[in-house]
Amino acid sequence: MALIRFGIKKIELGYFSAFDLRIIEENKHPGFAFFYIQNYFHIWYLPIISLGCKWVMIHKGEFYEIPNEYRKKISEYNVKLKGKWYANIGMYLLIGGTVIATVIQFINNL
Repeated sequence: MALIRFGIKKIELGYFSAFDLRIIEENKHPGFAFFYIQNYFHIWYLPIISLGCKWVMIHKGEFYEIPNEYRKKISEYNVKLKGKWYANIGMYLLIGGTVIATVIQFINNL
């Protein structure tokens, strides 16, 4: 019996050290890194729909939510990153298949 594999995965869209974003001095808090990630839902590792993008802070391999004061500084730094288009490929295929099936059915009814 085959199992359906589904879950949530992450795409890393950008990496910045704390020093790059001028948030904290590197020598005060070594090892902090900031990632801009996009989460998506997948079935058999085919991305179905994006669950959104967010900033996370990583320290010693652990993910943490970014404090509000750091969010403000990141927005002041004006970092512009966009999510990947293929995180929604499952929805694109579903919509495209529906449109094609509708057109074929319309043509057959003529």
